[in-house]
Amino acid sequence: MGALTLAYSVAVVVKPKVLAGPCGLTDELGEVPRDVAASVRAISTRDAIISAAMMVAPAGPALRALTTVRGLCDISDGVTLGLPATPEVRKKVIAVGGAWGAVVLLSRRWAG
Repeated sequence: MGALTLAYSVAVVVKPKVLAGPCGLTDELGEVPRDVAASVRAISTRDAIISAAMMVAPAGPALRALTTVRGLCDISDGVTLGLPATPEVRKKVIAVGGAWGAVVLLSRRWAG
């Protein structure tokens, strides 16, 4: 799970539109404003650090704790990025963030 979430996080840091676009955070030209790009990069850098730690953590309490943190961050991101969006985008962003967070939390079962 750490490798998958790390890959996505790095993709967003490199190209913020990967996350900003589906969240409706682009301008009328479909570009990501600088302030939005900075915020999205900050969120994704946090996620990349947690994901990298997940990859090197030993199975057991440390990996379960990191996996819990990552899953809760995904749920939180879905809500905080979704709430200001338009109604149709809001539902999608909250649903995707919640579902992904739930999958990450479910993966704790295999974290030792």
